[in-house]
Amino acid sequence: MEHWTRLANSNVAFCAAVLVFALGVIVWLAWARFFPESGALKKLSHFVMALAGLIFFVGGYAYVVARGLDGVACAVGRHSRHVVCFTRDESPVAFWVLVSVLTGLSGVLLLVAVACMMLALSPAERCGTARGNAWRSTDRVGDERPAPRGAVRWPVFQALGGAAVMLPLAWIAVSFHRADGARKQVAEALSSVAGEKAAVETYLRDNGVLPEDNEALGLPPPVHLAGLHTSEIEVAKGSIILKFDGASVDEHLRGRHVMSIAVRGDKAVAWHCASPDIDDKYLPRPCRIPSWAESTFGQ
Repeated sequence: MEHWTRLANSNVAFCAAVLVFALGVIVWLAWARFFPESGALKKLSHFVMALAGLIFFVGGYAYVVARGLDGVACAVGRHSRHVVCFTRDESPVAFWVLVSVLTGLSGVLLLVAVACMMLALSPAERCGTARGNAWRSTDRVGDERPAPRGAVRWPVFQALGGAAVMLPLAWIAVSFHRADGARKQVAEALSSVAGEKAAVETYLRDNGVLPEDNEALGLPPPVHLAGLHTSEIEVAKGSIILKFDGASVDEHLRGRHVMSIAVRGDKAVAWHCASPDIDDKYLPRPCRIPSWAESTFGQ
């Protein structure tokens, strides 16, 4: 499901919306120029253009959900064009409020597009007008009339709107719950190699260089050195590489690696973590594109 969300979040949705809208304009021009007496062709053109709006709003809706699954919520500032972003780790309240607002707005626009598509093919063609729309079934109090065929009534619209907001928020919350478990396993694995880190630091003090491999530290080969949630622990030029494996390991970590990178100082070692193949949302915050790397290599 997440794969389809990210696909809709890509430029594919925007390009598809443009193409479908262009097709709707062509159909409308054909009706206006060659077949003005054909009401069906006019309705078809309106339906196709509403479908283009639906595709466009689906892309926007997927964008909000995909960013939410990544733990980031962004919006353009009210009095400027600067984009302001809040992360779930650093600003949880702002993150959830912004995701809720953006999801709600996107969901309403998506449902409006669906309603316009239905109205385009119903006897009542006007969409969003105060009179003759699909939301009302009476002209005035005490004067009831049947709703247009295919009309969507307010209770249905409200239920769909609530689902459009609550389901993505629940999906994001469940995703974060699972991600929290994976992050905890990574943190525990990194904490379990405190002995290996101490051995590296001792080797540096005694020899003036970082150890090349497990053998230099007097440790067993990586495949024979297992730790908490890990099946291999390898020392490479002072850094420690952990491979996750086992029945208890989260599926997003299994077979992947995290590194505790040794950076030499004047008289000590500074440890930083990173991963070449684990998604950032399954890593503890200090392991996500470390700021030390930007300050060290960005100069």
